Parts: sequence; C-alpha cells; structure tokens
Amino acid sequence: MRYRIPKRGEIAWGKGWSFARINGRYAEIYFNEKGIYGHCYVNRREYSVTEQRMMDTDIKRCTFTYRGRLYFDQRRGIKSKIAKIREKKENGIDSREKKTF
Repeated sequence: MRYRIPKRGEIAWGKGWSFARINGRYAEIYFNEKGIYGHCYVNRREYSVTEQRMMDTDIKRCTFTYRGRLYFDQRRGIKSKIAKIREKKENGIDSREKKTF
C-alpha cells in the first residue's frame, strides 16, 4: 500500500486522546492540533465493560502502524510525523529555561 503525506490543514485534529490499534496491539494515542504526539500500549482487561465498548468503536476508526517516528494510518493511507510539543513561553522565556530561586 502506498502512503501519502497530507497537506497542511487537511486533517483536523482536536486535543485529547483515543483508543487505537497500533502495531496490532491495543493502545491509547494522544494528540493535539498538530497531530499525534505519543502513544502507550494498554491491556484491555484493565478497563471496565463500558470502556471496552469505547475501545471497539475507536479501533474501527483508528488503526496505525508506528515505525521510525512515523504513524501510518491503515484506514486512510496517510503517513504523519510525530507532532512536536512546545511549552508556552512566558514573557519571552521558555518555561524550561525559567529558574526558580
């Protein structure tokens, strides 16, 4: 299958998380306006029955392969890079650079 890289603004991501199937395993994906920025694998048995139903509906929409810092959407045939996360700057100073005394 040939993948294509979407144009800027083509995919509308919100903020939040969702259940997904990544590399054949159950996972939670985390995303913001720029795209997916991370995932973690989960065990289905740890969730209640209602959450397992949520998993089933989410997995129908979200099936990915993750390799080499790229997410491949198996349903839509789209390849996307990991979204970069930047913390907000306060008064021109990055919060990582801010020192507390």
